[in-house]
Amino acid sequence: MTAEDAAAIEACATGEDSARCTMPPFEYAAKFVCGVQDDPEALRLTRGVYGTTVNVHNPWDRDALFYKKVAVAYPPAEQAAGDILQMGKDLLRYDEALKVDCEDIRETAFGGRFPTPYVEGFVVIQSFDSLDVTGVYTTAALIDDGAACCGRQDREVRNTGMEIVEIDERRKPRRPDPDPDPGAPDLLPESVFAPPPSDAPGTLPQNYCGELPAGVPISALQLHLRIRNQGDAGAGASTTTVLFSPSAQLDPVAGTVDLATPALAAGAAHEHVVDIPRRCFPGGGSGCSFRITADAAQPEDVAESDEGNNVAQSFCPGIAP
Repeated sequence: MTAEDAAAIEACATGEDSARCTMPPFEYAAKFVCGVQDDPEALRLTRGVYGTTVNVHNPWDRDALFYKKVAVAYPPAEQAAGDILQMGKDLLRYDEALKVDCEDIRETAFGGRFPTPYVEGFVVIQSFDSLDVTGVYTTAALIDDGAACCGRQDREVRNTGMEIVEIDERRKPRRPDPDPDPGAPDLLPESVFAPPPSDAPGTLPQNYCGELPAGVPISALQLHLRIRNQGDAGAGASTTTVLFSPSAQLDPVAGTVDLATPALAAGAAHEHVVDIPRRCFPGGGSGCSFRITADAAQPEDVAESDEGNNVAQSFCPGIAP
C-alpha cells in the first residue's frame, strides 16, 4: 500500500472528504447497549444494567488492519439519527484478538462520559480482510428492596444473563478502477451497398440486394449484409438470423438462415452473403421480404448497451428469369 493510498483510506475511514476515498471492502456492525436504565416508566429498554463486549479475531496468516467507529442510535431520544464517533484503527497479527467494550466506547468515542445513563447503537468495524466478530451482551435486572422504611429504598442487581451473537460481514463495493469504463458492445445489422440511386444493383431501389448480371437465373440472387459493433467494447461470437418471406407480413414459409458471426472488436464489422431462397419469389417478379436479427440466439450471446437496434427489415425486388 502506498503512502498516497493510505492517506485516502485514512480520510475515508475518519469521515473526511476525499476525492479518491478508498473504503475497506469488509464491514461489520455489532449492536451495543451500555449503562443503566433505571426508569420503570421508560419503554426503550427493560429496567436493568446493560453491558456489551465486541470481540474481533484475525484468522489469517497476515496482519489485518481495520478501523472502528460508533454509530449512536440513542441518544437522541426522538426518532432521529445519532452521532458517528471515531474510535481509531487497530492492527491484529495472525490469530490475535481484541475487544471493544463499554469502557472503551465511553473513554474513546464519548471522551470519558456518556451523555445519558445508558447509550446504544452499533460498533462499526471496517476491515481489509474478513474477520471473526462476535458480540457478547450481558444484562441484569434492577430490583427495589421493597419497603419505604425509614425514608430509604435499596436497589439490588439480580438475574444476570449473557448472550453471544456472531456478527455477519457486509462486503462493501471496492473503489472503482481509475481506468476509464470500457463500456459495452452494440451490434446492429446494416447494408453493404450505398443507398439509392447509387446502390450496387443500379436500377433497383434496394441496397441489401446483390447485383444480378444478365442471363443469371433468379435463384442466384443474393442478400448482402454487414454486422457492425458500434459499441465501446469488444463483442464475442454471436448468431445472426435472416428470415425470408414472399410477403411483407414476413410469413417465414420461405425459410430462415442462421449465420455464425465472429467476435468483433469495438468499431469492427463482418460481412455476410446469403443466397435468397428461390421460393421467396413466387411468380418470378415479386419481391422477397426479409428480416435480419443480430445476436439472435436465446439467451443472447452478447450483453449489449442497446438491445433495441438489433433488427433490420426490408426487401429485394424479384427479377424474372
